[in-house]
This record gives sequence, structure tokens and C-alpha cells, in this order.
Amino acid sequence: MGSKKWIFLSALAALVLVVPASASAAPHFSANVTSVEFVGPHDPSGAFDPFDNGTYESVISIQETGDADFTSVEPSFASAPGESPFRAPPDPFSVSGGNCDSYNPGVGLPNQFFLDPDGSCQFRVQFSASGLSSGEYTETLKLRAFGLPGPIEGNSVEIPLSAEVANNSDA
Repeated sequence: MGSKKWIFLSALAALVLVVPASASAAPHFSANVTSVEFVGPHDPSGAFDPFDNGTYESVISIQETGDADFTSVEPSFASAPGESPFRAPPDPFSVSGGNCDSYNPGVGLPNQFFLDPDGSCQFRVQFSASGLSSGEYTETLKLRAFGLPGPIEGNSVEIPLSAEVANNSDA
């Protein structure tokens, strides 16, 4: 009896070792850009005027690629993990929803974009130079995949953002 049990357990262990940890395709999504450089419209160098009260934006498209366990994408900034990226000046960079629907399954995560299987949507990343000191501004937009019950580890996209604000005497 003991040898049959040992053979069964050995066969079961071999099966566990042969089957990959994730038998289904890994849920994922993609973005249409790998970086965003904001360029000022009035200065030949591309720098923004610190007295410019405008908000400039870039549209980013995200595409879900078909896993049923995938539910949403959460944007955040690397400099402020866990904080809402839906900010306003004096923060130079912010995010707005565009045509991405909010996803909130009732667990207190209102800053996520819902994506249907094989769906896509567009949201805006914004830059405002109003009141900023001269210099280069950089940030990393992190887009993290979520399923139920939470984040899908190892499944995120990072998009570097940059803009330059001119010196007052250069503006």
C-alpha cells in the first residue's frame, strides 16, 4: 500500500512541475506610446512659458488583449505611488479620463479605467507650466493591470513624461 501511495504522489509532483504556473494566457494590455514629451507652442526651443496659464495634453490609448480575469487599468505617478493622478496645478502633470469609463467595483478604487475584453479607450495626460520655476520636469506614468481581487503583478506599463519650462528672461 505504501509503494502505491508513493508512486501516486511522485506522479502528482511530476505533473505539478510540468504544468506552468499560469496555464492560461497572462492578462495584459498595451499603450500606443512609449513616452510623451510636451512641447511648448510659442518658444522655438519647445520650452513652455511659466506665465502660460494653458494646459497642454497628450492622448494615450490603451488596449486590453483578451483575458477574462482582467478588469481595469490604474494610472499613477511614480513620484506619488498610491495617490490619485487626477490632480490639478500646481502639479505639472495630471491625468483625465477621456473616453475611458471609471471602474469602481465597490471596493474604493475609483481611479481605475474599465476595459472590456479586447476593448480600448483613450485618456489624457496633461501638463501645465503655470507658476512653475524654469527647468526640466519629468515624471513616469505607471499603468497597472487589475483583476479581481486586485493588482495583477508584473503586468504594468511605464510611460516617461517630460516638459521644459523656460527661464523668465527667455520667455
